[in-house]
Amino acid sequence: MDYWIAPRVFGHELEIHPLVAILTLMIGGAIGGLAGVYLSLPIAAVIRVVCTKLSHSSAQQVAGEAASSLAASRAAD
Repeated sequence: MDYWIAPRVFGHELEIHPLVAILTLMIGGAIGGLAGVYLSLPIAAVIRVVCTKLSHSSAQQVAGEAASSLAASRAAD
């Protein structure tokens, strides 16, 4: 029963899809046993935050390059 309730609660709080939370718990349990179950969701949350931050910073970098390229082309005209 805990495999059904906990992923939904933790998934909502950590903004992780419940199916991903269930799979994370199952994989964590298969790899690390009880310690893997306890550590799998926090590790998944850290990975999600890092990926989100990287995608936002790369998007801002691309937007900055586009803006500087546009400004350079307007200056050349």
